[in-house]
Amino acid sequence: MYRNTGSVQWGVVVLGWAVILGLLCGFDLPSAPQPTLPFQEGEALTFEVRWLGVPVGTAVMSVGKPIRMHGHDILPLVSLAHSAPFFATFYFDCLYGLT
Repeated sequence: MYRNTGSVQWGVVVLGWAVILGLLCGFDLPSAPQPTLPFQEGEALTFEVRWLGVPVGTAVMSVGKPIRMHGHDILPLVSLAHSAPFFATFYFDCLYGLT
């Protein structure tokens, strides 16, 4: 038969105290890493707009300054389009969009 010498009980007591002290002292859990964004403030994409091979304007999409909206920090995407001078007489010269 198995005879308990008390060493198992002693181990349980030590483990119990270790858990209690760990909980009372607190554990520093590692914080979640900040997500890295694929773009940064100030970056921009510039496009030449063509119609049937003729340049008719430019379009720029850029990342604006960080703002706080509905409790979240966001980077706004700003879109701006300009018509070429000749086509500005027929179409809007400037279109602006914020996402």
